[in-house]
Amino acid sequence: MTSLAPLARRAFLLLGLGPLLGACGGPDAMGLEPEEDFTTRASALCTDPDIADVSATLGTQPGSAVSGESNGDAYGSPECPRQYVVEALSTSGKHVIISAAWGDSSVQSSAALCRAAWLRATAYGSATGASWTQLGSLTVQGSWDDTFGCSFMWPQDKVVLTLSSSPHARLRVTARAYITKSTGTEYHRVKARIAIPLPPPPPPELAPGDEAPSF
Repeated sequence: MTSLAPLARRAFLLLGLGPLLGACGGPDAMGLEPEEDFTTRASALCTDPDIADVSATLGTQPGSAVSGESNGDAYGSPECPRQYVVEALSTSGKHVIISAAWGDSSVQSSAALCRAAWLRATAYGSATGASWTQLGSLTVQGSWDDTFGCSFMWPQDKVVLTLSSSPHARLRVTARAYITKSTGTEYHRVKARIAIPLPPPPPPELAPGDEAPSF
């Protein structure tokens, strides 16, 4: 006569592992892409030479920027898969804001798509372009407001990193935008920007005899 104890233990284990096994397929709850998109190869850090989609010298005046926008969802290279790359040169000593943005209106009017949308970006710095240091990263999920719509529309730019005085002669930002669906990951247009911010506006001038409001 066969003992029921081993069968019972096996059934218990299968039932307990069921939710874990089901969670292994497709994008997870944190919006991570399939495993093959994240490799440990050095080239996956997007720091190889000559892979930037946009590369230009950053000016010296407030408002100067090096920026770019992908051609739809067609971005990335074998050295830097599914990443749009913007590189700024001559950035040493400059006050710099590095940002990324969702690039199309696909999530503007759909709460479901907005909540399934993700923006990921990473900033790098280098002295010569031969070796790079990761400086910071950003992962943002879309959120929905019944009045204003999707958070990726207001404001569009999401700050990855701010440097009050850049110690790096070169800066890079890699970015990708995507929606996680049951059928897989759907990539979308993305923007990236490295800029010297504009100064804050001056306070309004008071008419003679007026006093500044107190709070």
